[in-house]
Amino acid sequence: MVMRLTKFFTFFGKTWWLGKFFLSEFWRLGSVKLLILAALFFNLAAWFLAWLIIARLPDGQTAVILHYNVLFGIDFIGERWQVWLLPFYGLLICLGNNLLAVWLYGRDRLAAQLVCAAAAAANLFLSLALLTIYLINSL
Repeated sequence: MVMRLTKFFTFFGKTWWLGKFFLSEFWRLGSVKLLILAALFFNLAAWFLAWLIIARLPDGQTAVILHYNVLFGIDFIGERWQVWLLPFYGLLICLGNNLLAVWLYGRDRLAAQLVCAAAAAANLFLSLALLTIYLINSL
């Protein structure tokens, strides 16, 4: 399999930078694969929850409760499109942290794995935030 990918990313005897990126030893680590899959799973859950929030709103309603405080109650109401920002930010975090982790891997392997773990944790918290927004809007 690696040999096929090497041939695919080789063009006129020179390896593309993209080939060097995907054939890196970084992608062979089991912990990295697990953390990236966890981050992508939580991001997919965030997209699903955002869709669920929008789908449960009545047709004419444009306002969505986006933040609730225990002491003061509802303190931020936004529009429908603002619900999609949280999963989008999670996707940006996934992409940015994974690119940073690949760059860090040659310098410090532990830091690269911690960056991947941070992406998974950030997407977990974004999914939990969307879950609370869903619960608040369904009342």
